Amino acid sequence: MRVVLAVSLVLGVACTNNPYPEKDDGKKVLYAQYHEPPKTLDPAVAYSTNDHVVTGKVYDTLLEYHYLKRPYELIPALAEAVPEPQERADGSTAYRFVLREDLWFQEDPCFSLSGGETRRILAQDFAFELMRIADPAVNSPVIDPFSNVRGFRDFASRLKERRAADPAFGRLPVHEQYREAGGISGVEVLGEREFEVVLETSYPQILYWFAMPFTTPVPWEAIAYYDGQGGRPAFADHPVASGPFMLTRYDKQARFVLERNPRRKRRSSPRTWASRCRSWSGWSTAARRSPSRRSPSSCRGTTTPRAWCGRASTRSSRRTTCRRR
Repeated sequence: MRVVLAVSLVLGVACTNNPYPEKDDGKKVLYAQYHEPPKTLDPAVAYSTNDHVVTGKVYDTLLEYHYLKRPYELIPALAEAVPEPQERADGSTAYRFVLREDLWFQEDPCFSLSGGETRRILAQDFAFELMRIADPAVNSPVIDPFSNVRGFRDFASRLKERRAADPAFGRLPVHEQYREAGGISGVEVLGEREFEVVLETSYPQILYWFAMPFTTPVPWEAIAYYDGQGGRPAFADHPVASGPFMLTRYDKQARFVLERNPRRKRRSSPRTWASRCRSWSGWSTAARRSPSRRSPSSCRGTTTPRAWCGRASTRSSRRTTCRRR
């Protein structure tokens, strides 16, 4: 059946010069191409522009940039407000984040570990991701900017020592290892929607790191479930997030598909869907190449496309199409 479909697509392209399925006409689908696949989709590690093509659309952040103001200005995203620094008598600086209400992860099988299809985003999920950045086994490239967080390096040392001294400890699920190691002393969860980050010394630039996917909320269930065992992919190839899109198909060498995340509520902010579509126009060459298909209607308004599809670009001009399921 797949072979017949491939042949049909080739014949269709030869007759109409349209590389896209006709049944997708009228649907809000944006087609694009990529030359190199992402190296990883793990937000604690992903650092290249190829990675960000996906991570920037599936992961949400505590803060973000105002799209229209110059010079750049941070505005709230998952947080209710941009926190103000709180200087303390011991020379440390604290930032307290309060999460918006009704924040949910996308639906995913990994949440069967906690008895559901999804769950709310909690302050603990941000603390968990900061511990993952500190974890020597994760090998995050952004350890240095967070080394000013109180207890950050001590936590990493405790993990490394415990794993070396006790193999049974190293076989525990990662979230249990973090709990037994005691967590990062400078990251304190104050409630379901509130946590505090304490820096040893003043470092105002720390807020800008909370506008990057490195510090996105990550559920412990996703790390425990997507371990590359039992036919399951590794977490680096299967993000579980809360952003505007979900990765529903991922073939590194041919095609990946992003679909709208129905669990994410649209925010009233300058980060409109129209500006998001305009930001794609520089590399959505596949959508603009065919004269028989106009740009997605969503890019002419303020609604989000229902799907985003990337296809590999090869020297052999092999066509790979994608569609919304």
